[in-house]
Amino acid sequence: MYAMVVNIGVAVLLGLILLFLGRKKNKASLGLWGLIATVAGGAIAGFFASIPIFIIFIVLIFRNAAQNTEPEAPTTEEEGGGDTKAD
Repeated sequence: MYAMVVNIGVAVLLGLILLFLGRKKNKASLGLWGLIATVAGGAIAGFFASIPIFIIFIVLIFRNAAQNTEPEAPTTEEEGGGDTKAD
């Protein structure tokens, strides 16, 4: 009984870390899903599930954050096909 409470408690702490990291990296939904997955895994299989799930979501958050930091091509108003008068 106490072991399950400890496992869920550790899973909640790991999940909160994922939630805060996800929010910091603009991946709040991924962090929330990580929290839910670690708590569920911690309740079912304890450390054997919560720690691997935690590692997987850390990799996903940082990989997706690195992909989103690519610079965008500069745009100008002239490319938008604005009103040009050919006289």
